[in-house]
Amino acid sequence: MRSLRRRPSVGLGFLSVLALTACTITNGPPPEPVDPLAARPGTGTAQLIGVVKSAEGETPLPLGGVRLSLGDAQAYSNVDGSFTLSNVPAGPQPFAADGSGVQAGDGKYAQFFTSLNLAEEEKRVLDRPLYLPFVPNASQRTIVPDGVTTATSGDGVTVEIPAGGARLDGQPYEGPIAIVNVAPDRTPIALPARFEGRTRAVLTLQPAGIDFPVPVRLTVPESSGDAKSVFRSLWSLDGQSGEFVSDGVGKHDRG
Repeated sequence: MRSLRRRPSVGLGFLSVLALTACTITNGPPPEPVDPLAARPGTGTAQLIGVVKSAEGETPLPLGGVRLSLGDAQAYSNVDGSFTLSNVPAGPQPFAADGSGVQAGDGKYAQFFTSLNLAEEEKRVLDRPLYLPFVPNASQRTIVPDGVTTATSGDGVTVEIPAGGARLDGQPYEGPIAIVNVAPDRTPIALPARFEGRTRAVLTLQPAGIDFPVPVRLTVPESSGDAKSVFRSLWSLDGQSGEFVSDGVGKHDRG
């Protein structure tokens, strides 16, 4: 077991504003309704094309209605999971895939934040689906403001968060949190080649963008094949740089 200080990552905030304004009655035709799922081109010249799929099941299903953004360009995935982000600004830009609005049975899909770098007028087609894990309602635990909150993954990995130990978008966070297992070949973006065949587990903390200003405890259960002493390196995806960074090495001693 070891303490883990999670690095800050790019957050995705939402703000709902209801405004009452004066209106003028005219005899003209009513305005066209605004489609909340309509694509919103950005202010650049690049383009990103891809497909969103569920990370669950033997045959991953496409996910429609996932909100995607890259820089100031926005789109929603179609019923077949396909999406196109148009007029994307060049250079490193925050990328978000938000499946939290896609409800399915007893849960919803995950959020994913990273950074992508496109060149001017580049048309990039993702060479694999963007997989989003499913977050069951039963896996979520509400942050305890004045105590320790423990979230557990399906294979027994636990995260213990002390009082006041979670933030979201720079503010104290007291909402639900979940830790979910992800198959190494079903991560939103492919793991680096150096991790192939060496990955013990891949986990996601939801909602994405959670930041821990104080150390939190991460406990990984032992495997039947573990030696007496096992060293495991911990890596996380830095949402600001889009790079996998080392969080250190943990040592597990069998009793």
